[in-house]
Amino acid sequence: MQTMESATVVNLDLRRERGRRVARVIDTRRRIESTDRRRRERRGGRAWLNGQELGERREGLAHLGATHD
Repeated sequence: MQTMESATVVNLDLRRERGRRVARVIDTRRRIESTDRRRRERRGGRAWLNGQELGERREGLAHLGATHD
């Protein structure tokens, strides 16, 4: 018969490992939030309006403008 005075066993190794994982996630989240995306240099991209590329014409994409009937 169990009594109300029986102790619950807690595995401290599992608790420590869980604490490490939580701390790692918190640190990663803080690092992600601390990097301001607006400060990073933007990479070049393309913008299209009504099927026409805006800005400089790229020679590598010139074949896309050719029509074949």
